[in-house]
Amino acid sequence: MDELLPPLTKKLDSAYQSLKREQLHERGLNLVRHVLRVVYEIENSDEHRESPVPHFSEFVTSKVMANPTGQECLNKIRESSNAEL
Repeated sequence: MDELLPPLTKKLDSAYQSLKREQLHERGLNLVRHVLRVVYEIENSDEHRESPVPHFSEFVTSKVMANPTGQECLNKIRESSNAEL
């Protein structure tokens, strides 16, 4: 799990930077959504539930939930997945 965090962090940072540039905003938002779908799948995996990885939880807190766009997108993903159940 730890080996996934550097590429996820890099992608998410890049996506957040794209959000700041008007011509790349939609692309950045799509990247954020894609990365956060992966984050959501990891959060809900049996492996993560059985033995949570502290670095992953720190990543979610510091990179996702600390950013308003990241927080909003992840919450929407969580809500839509819960509605499907």
